[in-house]
Amino acid sequence: LTVVLALILRMLLRPLLGDASPFLLFTPAVAISALYGGIGPGVLATALSTSFGSHFFLRSTGELVIEKWDRLILFAVVGAVITTSSALLRRSRRQLSASLWREQKARAMAEAADQAKDEFLALVSHELRNPMNVVLGWIAALRRDRLSPAESQHAIDAIERNASMCNRLV
Repeated sequence: LTVVLALILRMLLRPLLGDASPFLLFTPAVAISALYGGIGPGVLATALSTSFGSHFFLRSTGELVIEKWDRLILFAVVGAVITTSSALLRRSRRQLSASLWREQKARAMAEAADQAKDEFLALVSHELRNPMNVVLGWIAALRRDRLSPAESQHAIDAIERNASMCNRLV
């Protein structure tokens, strides 16, 4: 489609340009075809452009045959370079897109792991704080030395029970 549009536009500009610059508008057509379509469309656009440019805008009279082949070969080389460059650009963009997707996925996984770690630490902190508060409370009561022997024994049992719970948690 781009080559046909370039041919139509070039034919419309023929009164202005004559037969000069026969491949002027075909070069962007090849570039667009290769960039958006890939290698196949780029090669096809180069071949069609070479054919149309040669048929409609290059004269082959006598000694100018070498000049015609020079222009054709040069355009074919330019078309090949454009097509190859476009293919490399498309591949690089795909690789970049895939890398970006992998990076975003890895970031999301790292953020989820960080969130899980924070939740785990909050849970462990809560579970350790409760038995430790019981231990500290009974130790403070024992230090005041105002407990009966039965209450002191109950405090020691509670301290031992909660210390064992902390030990299991750790």
